[in-house]
Amino acid sequence: MNDAPGWQTLMDGAYDKWGINKKTGKAWRYRQFLNNLDAVERKAVVLGNFHYQTCNGGLQQWVDNGYASDSGKVLLEILDETATENSRKVLGIVRSVLENVDMSQSNQGFGADYWLEPWVDDEPPSWMAKVDELTDEYYEFYDRWVPEVEDFLMALTV
Repeated sequence: MNDAPGWQTLMDGAYDKWGINKKTGKAWRYRQFLNNLDAVERKAVVLGNFHYQTCNGGLQQWVDNGYASDSGKVLLEILDETATENSRKVLGIVRSVLENVDMSQSNQGFGADYWLEPWVDDEPPSWMAKVDELTDEYYEFYDRWVPEVEDFLMALTV
């Protein structure tokens, strides 16, 4: 995944800030957590969640765990900002996946239905094959993208 310490260090520091909602006494929801980070930490977390979720279980896992619906639009903005060839590839992949995601939902964690088209009788929707192809495409080049993300994030910390 990510062997460089800077990106992971930013993420670790960000997750150390996860707080408690003072009104409810409960832990922040994901979106509230992101909103309480500085810009560099937010970028590190959103990029990292995408990368780790996708490497662990494909783009379907990234969506099924609620990250796409909650931070997909932010991810698109960050990818556009990084402006590298590989980030443009990731941008295209993410846009294609998000066409099938209900972007109105907040992250409810695993088990919520974030897809626009439901599974029927345990049969995946027709677009699922495309999501699998896009996952394979990501796997082919992410090792070249990760150092670009690392450089991008480290440049923002100076």
